[in-house]
Amino acid sequence: STRNYGAQVMSSCACGAAKEQPLRVLKLSPNAIMPVRGSPGAAGYDLYAAYDAIVPPGGGSALVKTDIAVSIPQGTYARIAPRSGLAVKHGITTGAGVV
Repeated sequence: STRNYGAQVMSSCACGAAKEQPLRVLKLSPNAIMPVRGSPGAAGYDLYAAYDAIVPPGGGSALVKTDIAVSIPQGTYARIAPRSGLAVKHGITTGAGVV
């Protein structure tokens, strides 16, 4: 089964206008799952955990490995952001998100 923890990666132009640029991704292990857009109009790519992870209840945290390497196009940045459903319903969010 795939483990979609709901983070998204989006690249955008430094000038603030969204601009489609190729996202180069390398799988670092057989467990890695390539990022995909959840729908044709999605702003970013869905990331997947390469391994099962348990987040301790009551405000705990866990490092969740993706086993991918991403090459960010020059003049852009990547940001890992929580999906609203997981954040609101389950309290799952990301730490520092700028890559």
